[in-house]
Amino acid sequence: MLNTPILFLIFNRPETERLVFEKIREIKPKKLYIAADGPRNGRKDDIEKCRLAREIVEKGVDWECEVHKLFRDKNLGCKMGVSGAIDWFFENVDEGIILEDDCLPDFSFFEYCRVLLKKYKNDERVGLITGGNFYKGNVFGLTSYSFSKYPTVWGWASWKRVWKNYDVDIKNFSENNENRWLKNIFKSKVSFKNWSNVFQMVHDNKIDTWDYQLTYSCWKNDFLTIFPKVNLVKNIGFGQHSTHTSKIVKQTYGNIDFPLNGPSIIEVEKRYDDYVENYYYLGKTSWFRDVIISIKNIFYV
Repeated sequence: MLNTPILFLIFNRPETERLVFEKIREIKPKKLYIAADGPRNGRKDDIEKCRLAREIVEKGVDWECEVHKLFRDKNLGCKMGVSGAIDWFFENVDEGIILEDDCLPDFSFFEYCRVLLKKYKNDERVGLITGGNFYKGNVFGLTSYSFSKYPTVWGWASWKRVWKNYDVDIKNFSENNENRWLKNIFKSKVSFKNWSNVFQMVHDNKIDTWDYQLTYSCWKNDFLTIFPKVNLVKNIGFGQHSTHTSKIVKQTYGNIDFPLNGPSIIEVEKRYDDYVENYYYLGKTSWFRDVIISIKNIFYV
């Protein structure tokens, strides 16, 4: 049984949700928070899909568990639905694990999060623990995990102390005022321009999303993200829309050994970050960002 609270974010995908919930059911958390966005206007099929999604978790908890539910009648969309659910979660807990209904974790993911949440609880240099690793090689040596500036959120954990800095509207962002700050993060002019554009679109409410704001918050507050030596979470939500996301979907998926062996110094693993920036995020200007936005529109608009 897991003492670490879990937030499970669901919507209208009972097929993938069922698989993820079985992993949660295996670990048997003592506290489970379930947040469900409401059906979209004009989408009659959402009504039944949302009902089935909620039924899975309502009938599926068959262990001793403190269950908290935030089931919305109306659809808030990706931006307000997810960020509002995480707000609710951290209003009630000091630390926890967040899983969406298309993020299938390996069983070892939960213990990995539990151990590291405890170890870095009061370390202001660390903001997130992610289960994702996009790198195809070994940058670790003998260590179990390392540090990145990129807070990937396909299966992750964090603390209230970190989330309190989150602003879903990044109201204090202004492209002109932020230039020097972002330039200090990136040596590449292309990367700087890419992220400036992303944050400007978020600030102007042109993207219905919540996760770029978390990246902004982590960078603004100098938080690093812990990532594992092997990928612990598989995204199973792309389905027919996986044509342009094969780089992500085909990532290997495995488990991690315990006890964890951490690095002696807290610093960014440069080879990993260079790989993620060049292979994934710079691609957002051509295909990656468009695909992610399209997926969010398919499921939330």
